[in-house]
Amino acid sequence: MVNSQNAFLIIAEDNNSIMGFVSGCTNFNKFYKEFIRKYSFKVSFILLRKIFSPDIIVKILETMKYSGQEKKDLPQAELLSIAVLSEFQGKGVSQQLLDGFLIEMKKRNIEKFKVIVGENLDRAIRFYEKNDFKFHSKSFVHKNMPSRIYIYNLKK
Repeated sequence: MVNSQNAFLIIAEDNNSIMGFVSGCTNFNKFYKEFIRKYSFKVSFILLRKIFSPDIIVKILETMKYSGQEKKDLPQAELLSIAVLSEFQGKGVSQQLLDGFLIEMKKRNIEKFKVIVGENLDRAIRFYEKNDFKFHSKSFVHKNMPSRIYIYNLKK
């Protein structure tokens, strides 16, 4: 992700300790194709050693399959993940990461992007809705686990 022209990662630090990160891509399909082309052989060995679990493998395959089935009206740019360590949650770190993410997307001339949030993640849903993400639709990236798709428009 760090080496990709189609993706980026922003890290929040405090005294050289990582507090959290946000990751995103400007074109989801291009990023996954690039990743598979460059790193699939190397990553497969790492994944096999660390997470050889049928459930994990199924989720990875579902995510890859979903990327090819996306609705045509959705933007290709995507906020992939925001994560903050528990001891830093509730201190504005997520907001700072999102603000940095928005700046980076503007630098890359992205007009709008999506985020996919598990329907059971109430705190994340409140965060995105509070920050002007607009509900687009529901989806099932992973079997029997509904998700919400939100769109953020940078042109406003």
